[in-house]
Amino acid sequence: SSETMKTIRLITFLFFSYVKCQTLQSSFLDAAMQHTNSQNYLEENLRDMYIYETSRKHPFLYGPTILTMSACYETAIQSCCQEENKTECFQIKLEPIRKYIKEISLRHHHLCEIGIKFNHKVAKAVELVLLTKKQPKANFSEIAKLAIDIKNLHQTCCDGNAVACVFGRSQLMNYTCSKQAILSSKITPCCALPAPFRGECIINSENDEKPDLSSGPLSRFTEDRFVCKQFTDKQDDFLQE
Repeated sequence: SSETMKTIRLITFLFFSYVKCQTLQSSFLDAAMQHTNSQNYLEENLRDMYIYETSRKHPFLYGPTILTMSACYETAIQSCCQEENKTECFQIKLEPIRKYIKEISLRHHHLCEIGIKFNHKVAKAVELVLLTKKQPKANFSEIAKLAIDIKNLHQTCCDGNAVACVFGRSQLMNYTCSKQAILSSKITPCCALPAPFRGECIINSENDEKPDLSSGPLSRFTEDRFVCKQFTDKQDDFLQE
């Protein structure tokens, strides 16, 4: 379908274009062109420089995203170093991602600010809304579980624990892909990708189609005679659902 092709094109773009961040300076391009014949330099020094500068310039950018960018940056370097006009190749491959990096950095900063300024209930509610919009066909128990897991992961990443952030993201994506049949049809192509591209692809996947809610159970939250009792007994769970 056209939507499937659109998703695949998006994944292709992410895979080959997640290689640019605002911190990429001309020194990176010069270094790459000067070391086209040094595979060890490409794999170690240049990649480490990129991670170092990206981390310094974007303090709120999560570790897994930085690793994704470094992997894609390395792929672009290896590709462009084979081209005659290396500078033009870098500009074409790297420039489009500037906007993405700026947006995702702001998003991570915003999520960290929510966790700092508000209590855990607000942070969990935010994730609940975002997940429900992205995966409207999933049942409430799965959405509620993921909302808690993601909220906790944000806290870990915002605290600066890069290793736990990367490991937590990996576990979360493994679980999400294991449940893709009941969560969303839009993440299937993403789950076929290797790490670290899979996580960024899932995060940026399209919202799934909305289910038929014409006969939805909303009346049980307003007309059921046990509304008050349920609200009193399990207020948080009742309000989330």
